[in-house]
Amino acid sequence: MNRILILLLILTILGCKHQNEVCIKVNLKNAKGHSFEIHILDNEILGIKQAVKANVDSSGKVDINLPVQNQTLSYIRIDRHTIFQTILRPGDHLSFTYDVKNKNSLRFSENNKFNKIVHDISSAYPDFIYKDGRSLSSKTDLINLRSLLDSFAITLNFKIDSFSHILSKREITFLKDFNYSTKHSWLFSLPNQICGEKLKPDINSQYYTFIDEINPKLIVYRFFPYTVIMKYVLQYKRDGKDIHDIVSFWNYMSSQITSKELKNVYLGWYLSICLDAPSVVYQDQYFFDKTILNKLLSDYSLDNHNTKTIEILRDKIDLKKSLAKGTQAKDFVGYDFHDELFKLSDFKGKLVFIEVWSTRNAPCYSTRPQTFELINKYKIRKDIVFLLVSVIRKPTFKQWYNIVKNETLPENAFNLRINPDSITIFIDNYYIKGYPKYILIDKKGKIIHSVGRNLGIDQMEKDIEQILK
Repeated sequence: MNRILILLLILTILGCKHQNEVCIKVNLKNAKGHSFEIHILDNEILGIKQAVKANVDSSGKVDINLPVQNQTLSYIRIDRHTIFQTILRPGDHLSFTYDVKNKNSLRFSENNKFNKIVHDISSAYPDFIYKDGRSLSSKTDLINLRSLLDSFAITLNFKIDSFSHILSKREITFLKDFNYSTKHSWLFSLPNQICGEKLKPDINSQYYTFIDEINPKLIVYRFFPYTVIMKYVLQYKRDGKDIHDIVSFWNYMSSQITSKELKNVYLGWYLSICLDAPSVVYQDQYFFDKTILNKLLSDYSLDNHNTKTIEILRDKIDLKKSLAKGTQAKDFVGYDFHDELFKLSDFKGKLVFIEVWSTRNAPCYSTRPQTFELINKYKIRKDIVFLLVSVIRKPTFKQWYNIVKNETLPENAFNLRINPDSITIFIDNYYIKGYPKYILIDKKGKIIHSVGRNLGIDQMEKDIEQILK
């Protein structure tokens, strides 16, 4: 036993030179020419704090010493595809093997039980919910589904306890908290993502009693800030208060959080949600008020001295301003599958519906039939055009081409792609933070509406119907 401890100590000394590092040793098979990436998420804003990339040679071995100040949720990727997520902690030695041609080949070293369990918890819930390729929601109602997930979480906790002879008490506690916070995250997403708006339970339903289990003081919720925000949203609504009073809700949430560090995390995320995905909280409207958001950012800045976070949020407000109702839409160039050039300005004098989509985004395919229904509804109109704009890079061009060449569109609808060298400008100008994105532009070239998937086609159809009636 003593020999083993000495050997581990030697490995630690020879590996990471500093305690504020994570040593990662990877053995990849069939990976020559592929890229290996580690993404560490910044929990104070919606975005990536740090990304470390390495090209893989014929040996398939990758050794990285990564600076890590605090435990953080991280994603390990091959060619931009996540193969697993885990928690990296200062001083960790993460070692694993993976065959690029076999997605079930991931193997952790014996010293990485903690990392493996985090991965197992993260993957266990989607595997359980989508068992045999079918959602559990197709077999039961939401209340029973909630009960099934509660039982599943308890089962996972028993499995975590079985490692108490290997892991420390602190690690076991953290893993159990991580298990329940993962469950809570899924319980929030199930009504929208799986069951649809019609089956969404009332806020006073027994289904949502799980919010009483959520303890925002636990450090694990740094990795699930959306869950904490939604807990406060439901509590606020249950008290009969108007969630659209942004400042009042901000003050309410601020008063609920005693930890200065966690307050910075949750309030920062709330600001990002208001900017990037307002329909997550405000289901019935598109929200953007620069005056209010600047006031909230000013309040946030008083207690948060992370200048990088403040700058990013301020930049988001300035970028989002370009999509505020009544602002002039930025011109852009797109090409159809015959390589014919089209500009947005070509359609001035007409109502313009834009759907921004990606060949790599599954929701884009599920919403596409509804887009075509809308197009067909107005296919004989001369005063409206539909631009289905794909943001594609060279690896996905063939996939896009094979999709659109077989689609039959009326004369007032066009499948367009943005050239790779113009993608960044287009994304910035139209504040694309997710797909699909829908934008409606009036006959003078000014923004009427810009919404994401949650409001989506339904909101666009209402606007179009009102304008063209």
